[in-house]
Amino acid sequence: MLRDHWALAGVLGAYALTLLAVPVLVPAAINDDWIWTRSVEILLAEGRLEVLDVSAPFALVQIFWGALFAAPVDNVFGALRLATVTFTLAGAVALYGLCRELGVRPGLSALGTAAYLFNPLTFSLSYTFLTDPYYTGLLVAAAACYARGLRGDDRAGAFLWAGSVAAALVYLQRATGALIPVAVLLFLVATRRLRADRHGLRDALRVAALPVVVIVGFSLLGEQIAGASTQDLFLEAFMETSWSERWLLAGRMSYVQLLYAGFFVLPLIAAAVHAVPRLLRRVPVGGWLMVAGTVTVLTVGLIGFSRRLMPSVPQFVAPWGLGPNDILGGRPDVFGSGFAVGFTVACALSVVVLCVALAGRLGRDRTLESSGPAGLIFALILAQAAAAAGLSFLFTESFVSLDRYLLPLVPLIIALSLWALRGIRLARPVGWAAVALLAVVSVVGTRDLLVFHGAVWDLARHANAQGVDNTELDAGYAWDGYHLHEYSQEHDIAARTPDGPWWTDDLFAPATNSRFVVAGEPLEGHDVVEVRHYSAWLHGEAVPLYLLRREDEA
Repeated sequence: MLRDHWALAGVLGAYALTLLAVPVLVPAAINDDWIWTRSVEILLAEGRLEVLDVSAPFALVQIFWGALFAAPVDNVFGALRLATVTFTLAGAVALYGLCRELGVRPGLSALGTAAYLFNPLTFSLSYTFLTDPYYTGLLVAAAACYARGLRGDDRAGAFLWAGSVAAALVYLQRATGALIPVAVLLFLVATRRLRADRHGLRDALRVAALPVVVIVGFSLLGEQIAGASTQDLFLEAFMETSWSERWLLAGRMSYVQLLYAGFFVLPLIAAAVHAVPRLLRRVPVGGWLMVAGTVTVLTVGLIGFSRRLMPSVPQFVAPWGLGPNDILGGRPDVFGSGFAVGFTVACALSVVVLCVALAGRLGRDRTLESSGPAGLIFALILAQAAAAAGLSFLFTESFVSLDRYLLPLVPLIIALSLWALRGIRLARPVGWAAVALLAVVSVVGTRDLLVFHGAVWDLARHANAQGVDNTELDAGYAWDGYHLHEYSQEHDIAARTPDGPWWTDDLFAPATNSRFVVAGEPLEGHDVVEVRHYSAWLHGEAVPLYLLRREDEA
């Protein structure tokens, strides 16, 4: 196996070696992952399964998986982060298998796997305990098994059942997993692979029976353990919007998703740039409609969407580096407006070239039936793009979606792009060089992210040691939520911070009055109590962190 798949082994080994550079064991939460950290702690300490009411995803898979890593150690944050790194590695193996099922050669499949693992969005999220890496890993496993099941040989049935198991687990991670068997069935119907006979019924049951049983069963029992109230917020937000707002959101998300698709495949397109003339010659007349449509969406989106440049929906890939800030003042920007323009142009050109490659490949196959597993992957991409748009309905007022909602698209788009580029001799050294560049940014940026949050939590613990209670301290979203959310709910406390940040509202941590604040810069109306500096390699210098006290407080 090593002889046949040595390139994959090298990629996985390189990813594992990043543990030497990234401080995975930092005892601090990142963004929302305190929510599911608490579920793991409750499971281990009290032997009961509970998902906090602020959790929209069910996250059952990652809770049990994380408990395996956290049970024997005291540093639960580090253990759960290591659990995600391990799960991401398993998902990368599934992506490699999916690429091989699409007929991609081992070396290029390994390149695609590396482009996935070392993309800054994937890499930074893999060093958290958020739900997105687990959802994505299971999604890729389901796609690989379903694609293998399309062969129709003696083992096809077993792989369809395996795909249905993975799809059911995806649903137990996040409700949008229900779209996976729907997309597979629609693809089978559209390609006339699902006939109205006994064999068709058998295949339909293999694809969807288990996910349906899990969905129905969880709908009856899920409210006993999961945050159904928060889950309903997405549906309520959708119902409260008008049709014009829905169309506007759909258009904006199309623009955003196209730009990010170009970002995801940048290393592969860089390796194919020299072959663009050949790709253009492959496009049939009808295929130019697809290319024209892509260019139109990009142009209209840029003009009509307040000229929003890349990263268009920043959270884990942002001007200040990798990962969210989640404290007042945040971190200073690393990348300026000039970089944003260049990044946007590169992503736009990348997705246009990808569209040209897809149009040419579809022109050769001529029918959806002949596209084989690639058509299935395209159906899954459409389903996950719709899911990402649906998750963004909570942000309709300002349209500030989150880039991590797009993570499930990364491996699927990479696999489809490799299929589209089959028959084109790629400049592999260029592709590997582009991956290496992204890897440097990913490792350094993720290292800075964990050092930053570790410094925030160290300063908050120092404030505690000096007599500042957590009900008087705002040390950012993760600290406040982890320490005060359940306390706030138990005592039915309303928001106590006047004009405070969103995480001190009634939903997350209303118990703090924010007399003391850990911030990234001095704030108006506050005195500086203490200044500390933390190491930030992307910034090239140590960055200050402030402990502040409101001026009117003793």
